[in-house]
Amino acid sequence: MKRDKKDWGVREEFVPGKADERTIESLIKDLKDEDLVVREKVTEALITAGEPAVELLIEALGDEEWIVREKAATALGNIGDKRAVEPLIHALKDQEGKVRERSVDALGNIGNKNAVEPLIQALRDEEWIVREKAAIALGRMGDKRAIEALTQALRDEDRGVREEAAIALGTIGDEKGVKPLIEALKDWNSRVRSEAAKALDKLGWEARDNEERIWMLISKEEWDKVIETGGRGLKPLIQVLRDDNLSIREEAIKALGEMRDKRAIKPLIYALKDDYGYIREEVIKAVVKIGKPAVEHLLLALDGEDTDIRAGAMIALGELGDERAIEPLIQALNDEDWNVREGAVEALGRIGGGKVIEPLTHALKDEDPDVRSKAAAILGRIGDGRAVRPLIQALKDEHWRVRREAAEALEKLERGEG
Repeated sequence: MKRDKKDWGVREEFVPGKADERTIESLIKDLKDEDLVVREKVTEALITAGEPAVELLIEALGDEEWIVREKAATALGNIGDKRAVEPLIHALKDQEGKVRERSVDALGNIGNKNAVEPLIQALRDEEWIVREKAAIALGRMGDKRAIEALTQALRDEDRGVREEAAIALGTIGDEKGVKPLIEALKDWNSRVRSEAAKALDKLGWEARDNEERIWMLISKEEWDKVIETGGRGLKPLIQVLRDDNLSIREEAIKALGEMRDKRAIKPLIYALKDDYGYIREEVIKAVVKIGKPAVEHLLLALDGEDTDIRAGAMIALGELGDERAIEPLIQALNDEDWNVREGAVEALGRIGGGKVIEPLTHALKDEDPDVRSKAAAILGRIGDGRAVRPLIQALKDEHWRVRREAAEALEKLERGEG
């Protein structure tokens, strides 16, 4: 049943440590209320009741309804009475994950050393949130018995567990955590790397070689210093091209572009598969900065199966302006994907010259209006008189945007602006 709203004054009337047993029993029954707000208020009231509620809350850890067991664990953790330690340890084996999670929290709050070994066991719980909370609790308790288990948790499949394990090792502050934390600097997740770096700083660690120093710089996101390392920073930067943090991928790409090392070309081209357009744009900029050594790799990429890679390679080739790309780009105008064809049109326009006029006029007849309008605009930009007749024909195009671009292109040609 729901407790009448007028009864909620009971919590304010509590004098900590003075609540009577009957009131506490009534509140514990109300932990089963279907209303979340009611359950939260009941929990707060039980916490306010303090020491007199402990025994009844311990009994509630065995209630048949898991929501009661969960709220009882929460209340016991906040009250902080050591009598709850063993019952909460037992609750770490509860079949309901939420109960185990709150029991871990509670044991961490109480801070009794008898809970260390059970919390270490909780680092292997099937639920990631329980493992994460166990790492937090062990870090808070600061017991060195947890170091080995926490170093193993640095390899957990869940990012949050690894992150909290790194924080805990930094808090405990034992040199046994140094080597695993150095390895954690290479984690695929930027937040784990960041916390590992902070932990190592707490431990007073200093890099022993260039690789360690570079990973530390990447973990701290000190990109200018990473760029200063030159080729030595190449391998770590290539690894973080697959980081799940967009900003990290972006900065790694920019750094590789600034380094201008040709060994970065293939990994950068592969990064054109990225799901985010602005990341792909940064890849193109980086490849263009590397310059002519990238051309052969980009030409090979035109034959690949991935549409984003082909399209990105075309834009990069256009930016580089290498005439070796003209024939492959002309072939790409027949690609089945309109994005690729549009990219080929753009690239041919950037390369320019007499060789691109005929294929661009053919593109005015492409089945896709975006490709046709792009071709018209570029022909106007190039300004070659051979494009006049095809552009006049394009004034009859069925799509208004193509007609508009063709008209504007013809005006540019008439004014000699090409």
